[in-house]
Amino acid sequence: MTSRKTWVAWGAVATAIALAAGVFVGWVLLERPPSQEVTAQQTYPLTAADLALNAVRGPGEVQVFAGRPGEVRVERKVRWDRAEPRVVQTYEGGELRLELECPRSTHLTGSLCEADYRVWVPPKTRLRADVGDGLLAVTGIHGALQLTAADGTVMVSDASGALTLRTRSGSVVAAGLRSPEVDVQSLVGDVTLDFAGVPEKVSAILTEGTIALDVPDEGRYRVVSDVTRGGETVDVATSEAATSVITARVTEGSLRIR
Repeated sequence: MTSRKTWVAWGAVATAIALAAGVFVGWVLLERPPSQEVTAQQTYPLTAADLALNAVRGPGEVQVFAGRPGEVRVERKVRWDRAEPRVVQTYEGGELRLELECPRSTHLTGSLCEADYRVWVPPKTRLRADVGDGLLAVTGIHGALQLTAADGTVMVSDASGALTLRTRSGSVVAAGLRSPEVDVQSLVGDVTLDFAGVPEKVSAILTEGTIALDVPDEGRYRVVSDVTRGGETVDVATSEAATSVITARVTEGSLRIR
């Protein structure tokens, strides 16, 4: 009898919890307003070969593509569900500045506030780009690239200029590279580099995570590698006399070169 009463009591507790959870979910859905979205486009003249892109303030993603000569084109999409954020977009002295200021949310469920940018620049532009949180992706740009993401992901594809890539916490992914020199540094995350052409000099330094380098089989490489704590695999043709040099260091994690 006691056992039956115990099960009945536990059943009542479980029912109460389920009802409370249902009420909370319903309250969240009703309390949160529908999202809003605004898009905008702007084109700026670009007379120099260099462009600085500053997007360190504001969450979201920035994608850069090869566009028309002599111009920078920006498409912006801003989304929010409570107070409309403040958007700043300026172009002056060869610097494109993209900022998003989100109002402070006091709601238990938080709020939606983000902006995504698609930017087109001439294919041979020398680009320096800095973002804060989010994604920085660059495709088809063949000038030198200096890309930095504080807490986010850096992605590069179809590049042939010198690359300098930096992250504090996030991943670095680069594919289809024909860049002669690549320099990557990251604190926490994974670094993945895939080369379509034999590089002259590669440096990849990572504190915690995995470095994976894929290089063409026809090359011979001088490899300088070190993994303090973790595993290491080097499966490429090596030679101390090789002119293609790969330097890779991982403090804690793994390294694979093939």
